[in-house]
Amino acid sequence: MDYYEDPASVQVFSDSGSSTMGDLDWPEDGVERCRFHLSGKPFVVRFVRAHFMEGTGTADLVLNIDSARGRFHDTALWTVEDVGTGTDAHFRCPTDQLSHFVFQEDDVLVLTWANPDSGNINWGVEVGLIEVTTNAIR
Repeated sequence: MDYYEDPASVQVFSDSGSSTMGDLDWPEDGVERCRFHLSGKPFVVRFVRAHFMEGTGTADLVLNIDSARGRFHDTALWTVEDVGTGTDAHFRCPTDQLSHFVFQEDDVLVLTWANPDSGNINWGVEVGLIEVTTNAIR
């Protein structure tokens, strides 16, 4: 089967900072960074791009699901080991693999990364999400 993706169907979200990225324990700890979703709609993750600069050190970047079903369903989906100063991390989900990265309505994609040089390493992330509809990917 041939797949065609309408680029207009990809919604791009971003975040940046110089401290630790998101946390699965939100809202208890107050960290609301790097949490992405389509409000009340199921979605798939199409891509993640992250860039790190300045400071020193590395840590693992993890793409997680913060499940609407509760913490027992939270899962780490993808990990890039040892990223930090001067590195980039890229994840592009192939069209034939999108079914493995489906999030239900009220699920949240959370990027976590423990900044080893907080306040000195700066980072920026972009995430591409596609609403799950019968027309988004054909």
